Amino acid sequence: YFPTSAHIDDEIEEVYDQLDEVLELVEAKDSLIVLGDWNAVVGETKEDNVTGSYGYGRINKRGKRLIDFCKEKEFVITNTLFKQPNNRRYTWTAPGGINKYQIDYIMVKRKQQKNVLQSKTYPGADINSDHNLLSMKFRPSSRKQFRQFSKKQHFDFSRLKDAETRTKFQDAVKEEINNINDDNAPTNINDKWTVLKNSIVKAASNTLGTTKDSPRKPWMNEEIIKLIEERRKYKNSNHIDDRIKYRYFKNIVNREAKKAKEVWLGELCEEIESLLKCGKLEKAHNLIKKYFNQRRQMGNSIEDENK
Repeated sequence: YFPTSAHIDDEIEEVYDQLDEVLELVEAKDSLIVLGDWNAVVGETKEDNVTGSYGYGRINKRGKRLIDFCKEKEFVITNTLFKQPNNRRYTWTAPGGINKYQIDYIMVKRKQQKNVLQSKTYPGADINSDHNLLSMKFRPSSRKQFRQFSKKQHFDFSRLKDAETRTKFQDAVKEEINNINDDNAPTNINDKWTVLKNSIVKAASNTLGTTKDSPRKPWMNEEIIKLIEERRKYKNSNHIDDRIKYRYFKNIVNREAKKAKEVWLGELCEEIESLLKCGKLEKAHNLIKKYFNQRRQMGNSIEDENK
């Protein structure tokens, strides 16, 4: 539940901060549904990758803030996606019974949109509330069974972008090779390759480390991580000064992450373009599939025939 328009913006941001803290606990692989009374109007204008064309009313300031939040979290607002008569869109009737608003919303991750079959209100439902019952029909993806393979070790080669780390890695490789005893030095080409490979792997293990199963966003750099750590110091404090500091660092993190993402996307596009020019189509395709293979699903949603 979000405060009404009678409350100041700082109180609204306080709730968003609390919601951020909860969402940080959700893993990327998890399904997620966020719903509630947002006391915001997102309107009937389609907002790419966030809302469809079937909201209700005219967007207001709090609605714009909600849309920005959804863009940041990659959420879609499900009860704006499906074509409905107006009485299946509004969620609250103001005292007097004249003015009606859509201020309650159900959101899911963008990648889950294909699982949403329907989302609408039931104004005739007797639920002892001045809000209409809002529902969503959702079909979870079936979990496929995969064979278990041993996990392959992946070194964090992104750290080589740092000059100091790169020098440490190069020195470590040289040291590993120099430590090979002349008496045990390989003579044939296959053995030489094995020794070289093992030297590189050991040096990488000692200087680069490995990537985790769920790596952070590829554009996140060490400077942003430090800012996040600084922000975390004030996260659970109830002091006004600390809450101000938390919001200050939150804004910096968001701004720096946005800039870093733009730089990363530019470099990635240049890399893909270079691969295509060199005829390395498979590598280019893999990068495109990994980072850009996200369906644009914001067209008019089709209602499931079994609703």
